[in-house]
Amino acid sequence: MTTAVSFLFDVLEDLDVGHVFGVPGQAIMSIYNELHDRGGAPEPVLCAHETGAAFAATGWAQVRGTVGVCCATTGPGALNLMTGVATAYSEGIPLLVLTGQSRLAAFGTRAYQESTSFARGVDTVAAFSPITKSSSLAVNPNQLVRLLAGGLSAARDGRAGPVHISVPMELWDQPVTLPHLDRLRARIVEDQHRPCPSADELRALEKELAGATAPVILAGRGVASSRAGDDVVRFARARNIPIVTTVRGKGAVPASTPLVLGHVGAGGDPGLPGWWARTQPDLVLAVGTSLSAMSLGGLAGLPAPGRVVSVNVDAEETGIVWPIDKLLVGDAAVVLSALTNSASETTTPLLRTELFTATSAPEPDEVSSDGSYDEHMHPGEALAAVRDALPADARVLPDSGSHWIWTMQIFRAGYSNAILPGRSLGGMGQGIAAAIGAKLADPDRPVVSVTGDGSFLMHGGEVATAVNHNIPVLWVVVNDAALGRIRTAQIQDFDGRIISTEFHEMDFAAVAAGLGLWSRRVEKLDEVREAVRDALAADRPALLDLRVRRADPPLGG
Repeated sequence: MTTAVSFLFDVLEDLDVGHVFGVPGQAIMSIYNELHDRGGAPEPVLCAHETGAAFAATGWAQVRGTVGVCCATTGPGALNLMTGVATAYSEGIPLLVLTGQSRLAAFGTRAYQESTSFARGVDTVAAFSPITKSSSLAVNPNQLVRLLAGGLSAARDGRAGPVHISVPMELWDQPVTLPHLDRLRARIVEDQHRPCPSADELRALEKELAGATAPVILAGRGVASSRAGDDVVRFARARNIPIVTTVRGKGAVPASTPLVLGHVGAGGDPGLPGWWARTQPDLVLAVGTSLSAMSLGGLAGLPAPGRVVSVNVDAEETGIVWPIDKLLVGDAAVVLSALTNSASETTTPLLRTELFTATSAPEPDEVSSDGSYDEHMHPGEALAAVRDALPADARVLPDSGSHWIWTMQIFRAGYSNAILPGRSLGGMGQGIAAAIGAKLADPDRPVVSVTGDGSFLMHGGEVATAVNHNIPVLWVVVNDAALGRIRTAQIQDFDGRIISTEFHEMDFAAVAAGLGLWSRRVEKLDEVREAVRDALAADRPALLDLRVRRADPPLGG
């Protein structure tokens, strides 16, 4: 007999989903009972908080290239997922979000934690609707299976994103009577639509590229989502076209390639806007970017290029700031692979070496500081030392705050998706849990979460999740006893009227040790590299508390 819950996990096994992130509750006990029976395939990951479960699922999905799964009980458990789910929605990350619900017979009775639209309940289906591709209530096991099938396809189709299903607790263990379940399972696995423009559209683009004298590729978040970083590089090499990434596209393309000039936006390469103005591109091939103000950074204030051709899987989300002249609706990897194959057969690469100017990011300078804690390390120098001590294959997840800007300017991606910026929604603390998912998705690479003291106060409890499951992630806490980015804004924009942005001095290494991590507090610059190497050598969850001064972060290009 196939039940709804057994069908769910059969399909997740087909999709290579190895982990389910969540916090158990009464309304989702059938999920955990099935996980127990299956003996760890997939493995449940007990998170400290439901928000962390959603963040961890986003890290898994980004690195693994498949859907991430998180679950929570009804009522507050479901609502706690929402910031992480909203992050997935804004970033275009495929998630299956499963929340519990009261029994159908209890609807409208104000049952404990009832989350329906009846009797002043908190309607979780409605609450998730604006931040998901679909949000649905299951009412019988056959419909639940259809919702799972449709949701798993929708999450990965086109512009990826989360789907939410609210499930009354009794439905999971009920038998499914739909015919041909094996065919339905097969369709779910195969049903990931990756659109591609027509052959005529691709030939027209080839012709435009061949006629351009100063083309530039602008690579955005969509390149990372479609895992097209290497495709972008091969395509650019075939034509000798420089590559600039957006702030959300940082890390999608290996920076070791000479054609990659850097990224624009917060923490970006400061020389890029000037280079762009001098170069005056006559054709911009915008791949996987909405061309929004955040995407363009310092370029937004410059005149629009001669022509802009957009390759985007979402026809409705492009040309926000810069108008586009031509839209090719397609998946970045599919389109660039087709163009590269065509170029190798019909196109002689044009040499455009005159376009390239060195724009490598400078080492951090002594930028403005108000003198607070000046006896401590400069944050830019401390993070440069962290970078120098990491192996080349490390994956870095910068969290929101001043440290995010420093990390974006200082670190370089050695391979595709080596840096996961997490910029769209910008939730503090998201990288702490996302690093756990990223490590589980690709356990052979070192994973480093660069976070801040403010972020750690919000979601630092998730480091205990790593201890509980023996997941060797390194957390680097940039500790300046302040909400640094907002404090800087108070100094720069509000005449130094500092309020509610400073903390008392805290020892996060001691906190981490109490939670079972290897930890060390680092106060001197010449100790940073050794501390990083020791933390990685420990091969267990580890945390470095870097005591740094309060310094204004670079704004970038």
